[in-house]
Amino acid sequence: MRRQAWLLVGGAGLVLLLLLGLLLSAVEQRHQMYRDLIHQHEQRIARLQGLRDAGAELAAAADRAETEILAIARDPGRPEQADLNLLRTVQGILRDVGVAVHRSQEQPRREHSGFTTERLAFQGAGTMPQLLQALEQLQQHRPSIRIESLRITPDDVRAEPTAEQRVQIFLDVAVAELQP
Repeated sequence: MRRQAWLLVGGAGLVLLLLLGLLLSAVEQRHQMYRDLIHQHEQRIARLQGLRDAGAELAAAADRAETEILAIARDPGRPEQADLNLLRTVQGILRDVGVAVHRSQEQPRREHSGFTTERLAFQGAGTMPQLLQALEQLQQHRPSIRIESLRITPDDVRAEPTAEQRVQIFLDVAVAELQP
């Protein structure tokens, strides 16, 4: 009987040790899982704190980006740009420097991601200094007027080339417009 009692106590002890081992293993797994979860959250919290700390920098960068975008693209939602008519603007620049505009024509708009390109074609006549002056003014205009193509041919091919020689001007321009 004593032997059976020892076997029973030993068996129960082994079962208890096995259960204790399983319990400790489960506790260790939970501990590791929570440690990993805390590590992930610490990284996320650090990123969020970094973003919060950089908030002023990000706002300033966004303002600079908006200013730069509005220098190259017009925004129809802005009152100061709402009446910007590309045709009148370019014709005015060309005429102000003395280039005679014979023909102007709107070209099909091009749709892009986030903006639309308005395109125009002009045909006129003037001298090379007048053309250079017009190109400088077009380049300085804000929002930016992009020159897509320029072709120049002399009015009189038999004449000796001079600075004051009249030339035919074929000019294609475009301006980007932000989409709402």
